[in-house]
Amino acid sequence: MSSDNNQMASTSDQPPQVAPTQARNDIPMKAATRLSLPPNTVEKMVALQNNLHIETFKEGNLQQRMKELRVLANINADEAEDEFFENVERNPHLTAIALYNKRAVGYISCKMISNDMALYVYHIGVLPKYRKRGIGSALMHYAITNIAEKLTSLVGLILHVYDYEEDLIRLFSRFGFTDNPRGQRKEDPESWRVYNRLANEKVDVKEPPRKKYKEEPVEITIEVVTDDNMMEIPAINTKSRDIEDSDDLYMAVARFPHLSAFAILNGEKIGVMSCAEIEQNEYKQYLIMSLGVVPEHVVFKGKVFELLLKHAISTAEKTDDIEMVTYFCKNGDDVPFKLMNRLNFHLWKPYEDFYDNTYEDKQLFIKPIEKNLPQLANIANDSDDMDD
Repeated sequence: MSSDNNQMASTSDQPPQVAPTQARNDIPMKAATRLSLPPNTVEKMVALQNNLHIETFKEGNLQQRMKELRVLANINADEAEDEFFENVERNPHLTAIALYNKRAVGYISCKMISNDMALYVYHIGVLPKYRKRGIGSALMHYAITNIAEKLTSLVGLILHVYDYEEDLIRLFSRFGFTDNPRGQRKEDPESWRVYNRLANEKVDVKEPPRKKYKEEPVEITIEVVTDDNMMEIPAINTKSRDIEDSDDLYMAVARFPHLSAFAILNGEKIGVMSCAEIEQNEYKQYLIMSLGVVPEHVVFKGKVFELLLKHAISTAEKTDDIEMVTYFCKNGDDVPFKLMNRLNFHLWKPYEDFYDNTYEDKQLFIKPIEKNLPQLANIANDSDDMDD
């Protein structure tokens, strides 16, 4: 699932200027204020009204819209399969397309579940060039105020989002969706989160209430794991869903507890880095086995990960024998990938198709500790960097 706030950065190109028009289904201020949205979100949506038109699929234009949808879905949602398109054709009134200056640039598609009592947001996507303009917000708003409100049997809306998709989580939260752990099914991927909202929630526009720590400078500190607090790691790992619990992992942590660390906010442990010391390929490694943040503080994921990674590097540099810090990044998790580049980790790629045959959905990054093994820097620089 992707949106205007998802992984790729928006282009700096300015949209072409057109003469103002007032299409019947554009987003007027009155409609935009029916939800509890921050004023800047409403203003961005209303500013689009002369350029953006959103409409549901209809029998008369279904073939043309399906062609456009297949192009959009291939760009934004590579997991879209035949079942997705079949659902659209069976229920065209549950899918809407966004036209920017008459060009198809985004879509939102839903389906009915739970005996027609819940509307499941199947996909939402916006072309990369048109992201960061409020089109994703406009599509979500349209689904709530146009598609959902016409369904008399509807009780609520449901969607899935990966726990590392922070921008999407913020988008959905602005529209009243809340995390519902009870909705998680055994067959769902571990990193999927279930969000839902009531179908007919409407309040005046106002800035959403904020927790006190968001109004003041946020200070996140690092606390080293000890024998006394080590048993708190499994609870955080379970909540963050970063790694599957195993006795081997915690036995490895127990051997060198000082290598692992907690992230602390207002006295609460909100994140953890589980580490071990290993020797592999003749190198002594500071292996980061997992990085995790609890869901209620996922907004701080980037900051927490950066502090924990810097702590690992600093700890390794204080030794006289650890030769590298290593971490396996999960494909699709943008936060650690960006940090790997920023903190001068190198992608370990000894040959071109190394990851096709060796690791599944992960890539190994290394940070040489040059004072302990200066020649390692040359080895790392010979491998392909993540930006190549």
